[in-house]
Amino acid sequence: MKRSQKRYGLILAITLLVTLMLASASFAEFNWRKFEGMELRVLLNRHPWQEKIEPFIPEFEELTGMKVFVEVYPEDQFRAKRTVEMASGVANIDVTMMIMAQEGRKYKQAGWVIPLEELIANPDATNPDYDVDDFLKGAWEAAQVEGTQVGVPVTMEVHPMLFYRKDLLEEHGIAVPQTMEELEAAAKKLMLDTDND
Repeated sequence: MKRSQKRYGLILAITLLVTLMLASASFAEFNWRKFEGMELRVLLNRHPWQEKIEPFIPEFEELTGMKVFVEVYPEDQFRAKRTVEMASGVANIDVTMMIMAQEGRKYKQAGWVIPLEELIANPDATNPDYDVDDFLKGAWEAAQVEGTQVGVPVTMEVHPMLFYRKDLLEEHGIAVPQTMEELEAAAKKLMLDTDND
């Protein structure tokens, strides 16, 4: 991508600021207008979080002096648009949503995200009232890729959930699977083999 990592760092710090606006009332000591005049392009998935955060954008713009341009797309279109733009090397997406388990590693390896630890710890970039400990540990870690913080939690969703029939597992002497390998073995044991494979 053509933009510098510093620019992306500032943009990601701004994401932290938006999140903080919802949680903190002590704005006076922090220089909220440090990036006054900056324009941000925000690409979002149509999502309940997006619907809740958008009404706060005018407040954010007034507080910071920045202009935010939001684009919202249905999920499939959003993912395709974001990937094509990022892969093109000329994307001008400043802030976006992503699911770390789906895109995190790919985006990190491609250099499309940067580590946020230093920005979060920097009181000139992130309001000192922003406290990582305000988040559940699992939520904070869900925004990491390979131990590196590349995002901030904005929502928690349960994706990997196993529903099972306890009676069938007990009937066949199968313990509740704890890994994908155990799940595959249990499925094979329970599967009715109708074609001898």
